[in-house]
Amino acid sequence: MEDTDARLAADMANAYVVHLDRLVAQYGTGEAQRQRGFLTEQVARAGVDLEASEEALRRFQERNRTIALQEQTRGAIESAARVKGEIMAAEVQLQAMRNFATETHPEVVAVRRRIEEMKRHFAEIQYGEPNATSRRDFAVPLPMVPALGIELARLVREVKVQETLVTLLTQQLEQAKIAEAKDIPVVNILDRAVPAERPSRPRLMMNVAIASVVGLVLGTLLAFSLDSVARFRAAYSDL
Repeated sequence: MEDTDARLAADMANAYVVHLDRLVAQYGTGEAQRQRGFLTEQVARAGVDLEASEEALRRFQERNRTIALQEQTRGAIESAARVKGEIMAAEVQLQAMRNFATETHPEVVAVRRRIEEMKRHFAEIQYGEPNATSRRDFAVPLPMVPALGIELARLVREVKVQETLVTLLTQQLEQAKIAEAKDIPVVNILDRAVPAERPSRPRLMMNVAIASVVGLVLGTLLAFSLDSVARFRAAYSDL
């Protein structure tokens, strides 16, 4: 920066660096901030769904105190619910990644394949068939549950699904916060601008050197010109 006031020039140079740091932080972390914001909304929504499912289960148990699931049935339901929750969390992760990556991105492809594999595993748990995912979204195996316990099984299932989803989304949110903190770009100032000790212009030594060279060239040309004129006059006088 150059100015007639040395201190003002230094202040302007430092102000440019401060503004650069602000812009780099704003645009460099925009994507990470959007991903964190998206996951924050998903965690809040899953939390509300979990509270609703827990409340529905509580009301059912208060009305039907004698109804209980067999240990084997409860274990099968919780296992399937855990896989279902993992699928839902992975789908949320995939949706978040699509905000900044294309479908051919390696991470997007890996998550999509993982979801397909979990869905096949979920179908095997539910129906014993790898390709049965298109039959129903999530069903309780009816032969394993008494008629009155079907509703209880579904409510328990829903609570376990939402618990798994909240847990996994919370982990994703914490990872996003850590990644955002690590990726914050910072402009490090190695040497702050200070008022110059001497003017940058005019450059006395350079001007003297240029004047000397120009003077030498002009003097040489003038000498040759005068010599040519003198010779021309001498030759003319002889005639």
